[in-house]
Formats: sequence, structure tokens, C-alpha cells
Amino acid sequence: MVAGAGPGPISWLGRALLYFVAGFGVGFLLLTEFALRTFAAVQVAIVLLAALGLFGGLRARSNLSVWSLFIVGALSFPLLVDANLASLPLCREAPSIGCIARDYRGVFAVEVVGFIAAAAGTLLHLLRGSRTQPRA
Repeated sequence: MVAGAGPGPISWLGRALLYFVAGFGVGFLLLTEFALRTFAAVQVAIVLLAALGLFGGLRARSNLSVWSLFIVGALSFPLLVDANLASLPLCREAPSIGCIARDYRGVFAVEVVGFIAAAAGTLLHLLRGSRTQPRA
């Protein structure tokens, strides 16, 4: 890299990929283990980071919007697992082994809202970042 030159597209893309892979690791190793029993404090932190990333994407602040990539990575695998659980009937409607408690529906809704906000922030981050980076 030449002295005085700004970060190139490789370093911008590398940073974005690093955040996504780190989030995927956290989601796969930690969040999936608890599935819908994720602690409320963790869910609040995830939603706040997703909102921060979306805010950063709307304001074209890449240092904030990059957190959206982390949240998309962190929620992708647990959301896949939880979608299978949330599609089960409620326990009152079908008292059997294959049912889900009513309490988990709200937790799943919070996950989906956080994922949608993070996906929107990720899209804004990628669109604005690709426009501002010089072509090689």
C-alpha cells in the first residue's frame, strides 16, 4: 500500500467479511446452543446492535453499519434452528412432545425483527461502501 493512500477495496471488504465470520462464529457456537432460551439481556444487545448498524447505514457511517454484518452472521444459524421450532403448534392446541410454549413466540419475533434490521443495515453498508471505494 502506498503511504498516504486510503484503505483500498480489499481492506474494506476484508473488514466486512471479518465481522460477518466473527458473528457467524458467535451465533453458531453460542446462540444456537440456547436457541429460543436466549437470555433477554443478550437479545436486547442483539437488537440494539442491529438498530445501531441500521442507523449507521442510513447515516453512511461505515464504522457503525459494519455491526449489521456481525448481527446477520450471528443470527443466521440460530434463526434457521428457531424457525423450525416456532413452526410447531402451541402446547395448548396440541399437547404432545412436538409443541412449543406460547412464551417463545415473542422471542422468535424479536429475533426476526433484529435480523431484518441488521439485513437492511448490511445492505446499506454494502451499497454505500461499494460506491465509495475506488476501482482497482
